[in-house]
Amino acid sequence: MTAAEVPLVAALAVALIVGSAVSARAAEPTVATAVEDFAYPDAAGILTQRGITLKTGDGHIQLADCDSQAGLIHLRSRSLADQACFKITGPVGYLALEIPEVYTIKGDDHAIKATLSTQGTVTSVDINRNAWTPVGEGASSGVSTLLELNATDGSAVSVTNPYPGVGTLTVGAAGRTGARGCTATLIAPEWVLSAASCFADDPNQPATVKSGPPPRPATVTFTGHPAVVVTGLVPRADRDLVLARLAFPIVGIAPAGVATAAPAVDQNLQAAGVGRTATEWAPAAPHVGAVTVTAVAGTTIAATPPAGVLCQGDAGGPAFTVPSGGGMLVAAVHSRSGQAGCLAQTSTVAAATEARVDDLASWIATNTPRRPRASSDVNGDGRTDVAMTGGGGWSTLPVAFSQGDGTATVTNAPIGEFANWATSSGVRSVTGDFNGDGRTDFALTGGPSWSTLPVAMSKGDGTFTVTNAPITDFGGWASNPAAKVVSGDFNGDGKADLALSGVSGWTCVPVAFSKGDGTFTVTCAAPGLDWLTWAANPNARLASGDFNGDGRTDLALTGGYNWSTLPVAMSKGDGTFTVTNAPIGEFANWVTSSNVRLVSGDFNADGRTDLALTGGPNWSTLPVAMSKGDGTFTVTNAPITDFGGWASNPAAKVVTGDFNGDGRADLVMTGASGWTCIPVALSNGDGTFTVTCAAPALNWVGWAAETGAKVLAGDFDGDGRADLALTGGAGWNCLPMARSKGDGTFTVTCSAPPGADWGSWAAQPGARIL
Repeated sequence: MTAAEVPLVAALAVALIVGSAVSARAAEPTVATAVEDFAYPDAAGILTQRGITLKTGDGHIQLADCDSQAGLIHLRSRSLADQACFKITGPVGYLALEIPEVYTIKGDDHAIKATLSTQGTVTSVDINRNAWTPVGEGASSGVSTLLELNATDGSAVSVTNPYPGVGTLTVGAAGRTGARGCTATLIAPEWVLSAASCFADDPNQPATVKSGPPPRPATVTFTGHPAVVVTGLVPRADRDLVLARLAFPIVGIAPAGVATAAPAVDQNLQAAGVGRTATEWAPAAPHVGAVTVTAVAGTTIAATPPAGVLCQGDAGGPAFTVPSGGGMLVAAVHSRSGQAGCLAQTSTVAAATEARVDDLASWIATNTPRRPRASSDVNGDGRTDVAMTGGGGWSTLPVAFSQGDGTATVTNAPIGEFANWATSSGVRSVTGDFNGDGRTDFALTGGPSWSTLPVAMSKGDGTFTVTNAPITDFGGWASNPAAKVVSGDFNGDGKADLALSGVSGWTCVPVAFSKGDGTFTVTCAAPGLDWLTWAANPNARLASGDFNGDGRTDLALTGGYNWSTLPVAMSKGDGTFTVTNAPIGEFANWVTSSNVRLVSGDFNADGRTDLALTGGPNWSTLPVAMSKGDGTFTVTNAPITDFGGWASNPAAKVVTGDFNGDGRADLVMTGASGWTCIPVALSNGDGTFTVTCAAPALNWVGWAAETGAKVLAGDFDGDGRADLALTGGAGWNCLPMARSKGDGTFTVTCSAPPGADWGSWAAQPGARIL
């Protein structure tokens, strides 16, 4: 057996023997995984007592005493002496059970679908609310039926969570056979820390988990927030630990900190989890209790928990201390537990194994890059907002703050000289979070003879702090009409930077790194290969994104005639770039076709930016170049029913975004006259797409086709799905929004922002949407 094959508990024992432990009290007993497998608690005892085989569930549909309360599900079977009752404890629930000769079910206030499988025959029945519904029964006496109850549409449960950064990690479909449930802790806006065993086929073998997308669909849910998809994993090879990347950042929850010193033997740590307790299968909020450290080894901590504190489902939860200023400092995550005192457990082993975190601060920082925000969030509330500048004679900067329900609150605060500077000839407006506070800011560059760089940093209330600091040489370079300006985080520090490219004769790539106070550090290094010549090609298209998934913005070029490669300049974080120029096959030729639109996004949810093409004449396919992270790409060109034809319409506006919240970029079109639906291409992650074209409500398609209408993509309601908005139409007195339902359909609203003339401002010549 190699060192990598030593089981986790054995690794602890070895560490203690060879002297690598920091401290130890005594050998610890072998304990079981703390991963939730969704098996019904004490199913064997219930079978003996009631004759019902309760198999798996998410913990929100549980057997109940029929006489204990109203509002239960009632089930009758000819094989039972009396009816069986179940209580649903949340807005949704799932339970699978086996019961002979079931023939009728009475629902509660939920929408319940019953799926019955008997001798190979499967039927589904919608159960009447608060009324009996016949469901059939086994074909002969004693034949068992597998019954699945799936409840939805229940009332939301109000929950108080003292540790909002502790959430529920679900791998697979909650409650189904083979699914896993664990706890996760937010440690960065789009990263959580948990146990690798949650993602392993065998939770006892966490070392089998690989880097990359999770092997099965997984989500993390925090109190008061919608479930967010896990798009990538970074496991730790030497312990039961994993970093999981989320499809979008969590706003409004302060990430936990990481301890930097090992705990001492006999020290108490707080232990949080969302798993079972002594009395509950699926608590509504995380539970917290103190555990006592009994041994500290090289990669693990042994601890003694009180009865019912560390149970199934708590794996991945934090063992932490609370600093004087509040919050959490995570010292370890739960891996294994004897589960003494846990629901329906007979174990008396009061012991637990934790995976150490205190020695991994550098590893965590390196592997949790922050992606630049893809849309404008001026107040940092997780919802996309819309701002404008550039109108002649303006002295203000209008902002429409989305309220999440299709309405917006508009401010129009004075912005000083910024409004005038924005109207200067040649000026480009760029957006980004230039001070790293989670709010979108605005910058101007390219004005004639400018030697400064104006920045308007959002205060979150519609007002801005305006700076206009000198920026050596950069202002002059940016004033070149051929210069293309790109906003992105080129050093991965969470603050937006600026880069320039595209001017013939340049010998370097100018980069302005934001210091967060309106000033910038400017570099201009030669990028290598022949990047500068390629970038100055009049047909070259510049794309930006994180093409290698390291959290830093990179650049890519395509579109030059007779090119057969796709140049990529991957940022090193210091103003220099690693340039590649790998062959890209026919993709390089396709991009030069007339009317083709180049779009970017993470189409396979691997954390790397990809490229796609659409709009070519008579195209019936959609080419995608999926980045491998090293400057090369996997190119697909799969058929895409009807979408190619629609996209070839010159009036069609194509936008990208994650319209179903699965972590993959999708495509949406709107704007062509005469259309009756919104074409949506939902990415399947392999270069293919599922296409829908549903008719939206109100007059969305007509508004989108009007002269001057601009389409915007962003998450206007903060549910993790991209939405659409329109602005700029002449005479409009409302702000149309189409909020995605995740299935290709949209909820359309057109509300007039109170006390504002937004429609008139947006239609004014020169007005630019930020």
